[in-house]
Amino acid sequence: MKTTEINYEGIKCDFCKTGIVKNVKSLEKLYYKGKVYIFEDVPIGVCNNCGEHYVHAKVIREMEKMVDSMERKELVPLYEFQEEFSY
Repeated sequence: MKTTEINYEGIKCDFCKTGIVKNVKSLEKLYYKGKVYIFEDVPIGVCNNCGEHYVHAKVIREMEKMVDSMERKELVPLYEFQEEFSY
């Protein structure tokens, strides 16, 4: 997949209704087959007002294909924050 096919630039944000979406590359996580995978430099759109992320279905499918074709997957610890605290 060519990342130039995916263009979010200039789209009005569906979430906040006032921001404009910009093309960026970001660290993203994928929940797939009961596991969490981390990807760097994922082409996404981000609203310049509220920060909402837009990830195209083509990008997600490509990430899933990458996971399925990996021979070796590196394991990283995943911690769940459970402590209650007050501000």
